[in-house]
Amino acid sequence: DVRLHLAQQTKMPVHMMDVHDEKTQIAAGQTLLKEGERFVVGSSGVEYALVSATSRERVAFPPVPPVEKIIVVSGSVSPTSERQIRHALAHGFTGVELHPIDLDVDTAMTMADTILASGGSPIIYTALGPASDKRLTGDRSAIGRALGHIAKSCAARHKLSRIVVAGGDTSSHALAELDILTLETRFPLAATPGSPLCVARSTKGETLELALKGGQLGGDAYFVQLRDGMG
Repeated sequence: DVRLHLAQQTKMPVHMMDVHDEKTQIAAGQTLLKEGERFVVGSSGVEYALVSATSRERVAFPPVPPVEKIIVVSGSVSPTSERQIRHALAHGFTGVELHPIDLDVDTAMTMADTILASGGSPIIYTALGPASDKRLTGDRSAIGRALGHIAKSCAARHKLSRIVVAGGDTSSHALAELDILTLETRFPLAATPGSPLCVARSTKGETLELALKGGQLGGDAYFVQLRDGMG
């Protein structure tokens, strides 16, 4: 319970809010706006709630065109990510398994380079669902950093315009390796709230399209949609 964790760090009262549809999302945003000064901890759902409560007109996002190839890296062990990976493998992606303890980054990167050079889209994963989780305990930050390094290096060498990172913890550690300074929503995925396609800007001013997905989020076709376009 994140409330118990935060309550140990402050003497301020701690409350939790959640939503399940557009109506409760608007209500949550209205509550946040009228309660005065506060410190809010949350996902991009906080922004969705505030925007829903303050905007009378919906923002129009231009369609996302398909790309010839992308790279997906996943440190998630969730069954949702497993289904998404298997769906992607059945629809043109090529899998590269990265052992989460050995973390042979050089071999994984060489395999990804070969796939990208041939016009394919690699999906590099450290697990295919909870049953194949090879790191049941311990610090997973090294996984996120390794996957972020692979994604950044491959994107630079093959001039990729779009990459995807799956796994909540994975995403947070991968971002540091990707040298991301800001994220701006490019296209929200209605079926995957909180995991939109974003425009990411590096500290050097470089941009690319980046999607960060929590392990339990999204439909089976999530990775395929991000390659094939939406809108």
